[in-house]
Amino acid sequence: MSTNHAVLMLASCQYPPDLLREIPAYRSLARMHTRLRAIAEERPDAQRVLWMAGDTIYVDPTAGLFDPEHPYDRYDAPYRFLKGRVWRDVVEAVDHVFCMADDHEYEENWEPAGRHAVNRHLRRALFYGKRAHMQNMRAGLVRISPRDVFRCPLWGPIESVAGMGAFALDLRSERERRDIHNIERARMCSPGQMAAFRGWLDSCLVRDRRAGRVLPKLVLSASTLLPRRLLVADGGSTASALQSDACDGYPAFLAELFDTIVRKQVPGLLFVSGDEHLSFVTRAELRAAGLAPVIIHSVHASPLYGPYPFANGVAEAFVEDDEFITIPLAGTGPVQVVARTRFMNTGNGFCELGFGGYANAGIVEASFCGETRMVTESLRLPG
Repeated sequence: MSTNHAVLMLASCQYPPDLLREIPAYRSLARMHTRLRAIAEERPDAQRVLWMAGDTIYVDPTAGLFDPEHPYDRYDAPYRFLKGRVWRDVVEAVDHVFCMADDHEYEENWEPAGRHAVNRHLRRALFYGKRAHMQNMRAGLVRISPRDVFRCPLWGPIESVAGMGAFALDLRSERERRDIHNIERARMCSPGQMAAFRGWLDSCLVRDRRAGRVLPKLVLSASTLLPRRLLVADGGSTASALQSDACDGYPAFLAELFDTIVRKQVPGLLFVSGDEHLSFVTRAELRAAGLAPVIIHSVHASPLYGPYPFANGVAEAFVEDDEFITIPLAGTGPVQVVARTRFMNTGNGFCELGFGGYANAGIVEASFCGETRMVTESLRLPG
């Protein structure tokens, strides 16, 4: 589609309904469908895209109380909701769909543990969960060979949005085990994934030079990049990162990622995610000695349906105005991060990112469509 206008629907966390709450469970998707139909009438030339930033299904909705044990019933059966009318209506109203996998496609807060027996269970969950995700969301219901499940990455460049580069980061299935002894060096993703991301950044910079302007660059992940949790920021030591399941829980990942961005001087980066059951926008300035500052933005979508308040994030748990320096790693220098976050109290819903005439202004309209209101924030990506 040859247009520089696009609407990206960003969503996550579609908790399944029970017998009494099927209509509330799919209310956000129904509102999204209504909005997509209106956009199609207002701007028929605009590309319409849906990105699910993880937890499209929940294999553990009752935390083990009534969850099935058989692999099919536990990992494959939850995808039946994709055959439902509301989901089909949304999919038919967009040009393409891309869905990430996060912990609830495998097991809540999935990451390797220190005990062999526990790791055996976690690897089994990863195998069946990843296979079900690939067969239902990535391969058009084609059967995946067991030996290919762990070989096939869930990360890499994905279909562009109106010509803008896009990359999916898998920050779940390649995590290393963390403990108090290795927290400063534990990896959130494999070296291969990070190398591929660097290569993608280089290709984006080449495209900018050829175009003679800065084009937005979209990075999708489930885990939020920023802001940091108060428990991490005020913990007094690097070991405080163990208290977070997001990117601030892996200091080496943030150090490597931010060092790469500022050294390559990559403008126009927009990170989008959705795991905290909370909506917000973060603007961060990255500074390193002898280099010009680089501005990045991070947008986080609220849950489509998060019925339990105790499982939802709250703004008070995060640092609204933050400033910190990344830990030193071999081959990287310290990066000073100055981040400012605005939280949107919109409840269950989704985020609509509008890209219109970005070739000249680099303006993105981030609209958080909640249960009772819509809040809009304007972002200037090139910084």
